[in-house]
Amino acid sequence: MPSKALQISAVLFATFTVIDVHIGAMRRWTPNAIVIPDNAHRTERVAADELAHYIALATNVNVHIVTESQAGNARKAIWLGRTKCAQLPREFERLPHEVMRDAFVIKRVGNDVALYGGSPRGTLFAVYRYLERAFGWRWLQPDAGGESLTDEYDPQFPRYRMIEIPHFAIRGLVRPWAGVQRWYAKLGLNYALIPVKWGNLSGKRLEWILDASLSVELGEHCFSVYSPKGKMLCPHDISTLEHALRKLNELVRANPMVETFGIWPEDGIFVFCQCEQCGKFHPLETLDERYLRIINWLAEKALGHHPKIRIGFLAYNQYRQPPRGAKVFAKNTVLAYAAPIGFASITDRKRYQRFVHGLRKWLKCGVKRIWVYEYFNCSDDIVRMSALFPHVIGREIRMLLRTGASGLMSQIDNP
Repeated sequence: MPSKALQISAVLFATFTVIDVHIGAMRRWTPNAIVIPDNAHRTERVAADELAHYIALATNVNVHIVTESQAGNARKAIWLGRTKCAQLPREFERLPHEVMRDAFVIKRVGNDVALYGGSPRGTLFAVYRYLERAFGWRWLQPDAGGESLTDEYDPQFPRYRMIEIPHFAIRGLVRPWAGVQRWYAKLGLNYALIPVKWGNLSGKRLEWILDASLSVELGEHCFSVYSPKGKMLCPHDISTLEHALRKLNELVRANPMVETFGIWPEDGIFVFCQCEQCGKFHPLETLDERYLRIINWLAEKALGHHPKIRIGFLAYNQYRQPPRGAKVFAKNTVLAYAAPIGFASITDRKRYQRFVHGLRKWLKCGVKRIWVYEYFNCSDDIVRMSALFPHVIGREIRMLLRTGASGLMSQIDNP
């Protein structure tokens, strides 16, 4: 039975398109140096350190890291990141920016190898893929005990050029503990949803976010964080919304590396205002509509204050159904659609159809970026179903792509 970690890795790497071209055969070689740009980004330096570390463990050869100006005409080297060997292929030109920056190239350049991506994070992904293919490394668990050096490798890799392009812009885990974040890039993950109740990002968690250039959403179930003391957020009480905006401004200033701030209600229906005006809403109105009025106001105001951040909101539980008439302020919002439906296409067909129908209706409300939250829950059932029906998960992923989902997030709790 495969481990849960192995299952997550297999599923999320399945969301990449691989273009692998082979010509001829190159003799086996050992790199003499790892060459990085003179003005290497922090993540490119991390990528070089990781590459040298795992090559040394596999071969007992310590490979020196040098800058491009120091390398001269270095031969039998690995050129890493934005060096003279990095030429983005035409396949990258038509990609959305968020996808392009995670795509990467591994190619043979004479007796050298070049590893580079659409961004420093893409270069880090290229390093781990190269270590898998050329040296046989596998990372099955988020700790040193989960590392394995296997016999499945190709010492002549790459024969010519390999390109990997992610299908989903968002690939990550919900509530990752600090130790798992160093595992992220090894699995091709780029996104972390971190509860704001954990406090501002700092320490080891912040260090690896910066090292791997991870995209972060800070928020989760946090209406109480944004609400005034003794009150609930109310679309008819502007003072409560202004309080939420001030809190958002504080969080943005304290966490400049965070790209998305999720403002999600806590579980249940009583987190919504019960004032007389709110009570006068149409009895058939969904809770999503009450929630959306708050999110739209905050998103529009936030766009003026912080044009580069996004506001995350949630379709979940009693507010999963799309609103009947309201539109989403879509310029800077991201919807997390909670749908734990792994293998539901064969185990619960009606539930699966409701999920697809709801997803399409949300897109019609104006949502431009939607990621599926809790789609792959790390449970024994998912591992068991994956072993029995490996083709089903691929079919469901293709359905998400056709429907318009922009990402996948697996829920994983701190063990």
